[in-house]
Amino acid sequence: MERPIGVSILALLYWAGTAALALVAVLAFIAGNLVERWITVGGHEQIGGAAAITIGVVAGVIFGIFAILMGATAWGLWSLREWARIVAIILSSLSALSRLRVLTLHLGPIVSTGAIISLVISLLIIWYLFQPRVVAAFREKSLSGPTPTSEPPLVP
Repeated sequence: MERPIGVSILALLYWAGTAALALVAVLAFIAGNLVERWITVGGHEQIGGAAAITIGVVAGVIFGIFAILMGATAWGLWSLREWARIVAIILSSLSALSRLRVLTLHLGPIVSTGAIISLVISLLIIWYLFQPRVVAAFREKSLSGPTPTSEPPLVP
């Protein structure tokens, strides 16, 4: 079975998310360093310089870890790996729950509208990944195993 077009679109969106998260990770490292330099005035380090670097490093590492997770999931979706479908369902579920939380905070109409749109998209992704044709594509790939090579097997 061929990869469904929706799975291809999801994989590409995950690759875009990977690139965005990697960029944010790099910017967090840079921002921590810049803030530390701005806090150090006239050669005298003020309180918080080391904290700024630490926050930048911690944020960069966290965003980097999420970028790796997104990249692995993108590759898995593209390759029709069953684990990637499950990870995408989990990530979309977490996204939906976080959007529900944002809606309870009453942060204004613009934020609420964005949260509703994001919630609907997350729910559509979950629904799509449970469609029988999509599940079958992932299951068929996982059941087929590795592709045979043209070389004969080595027999001792």
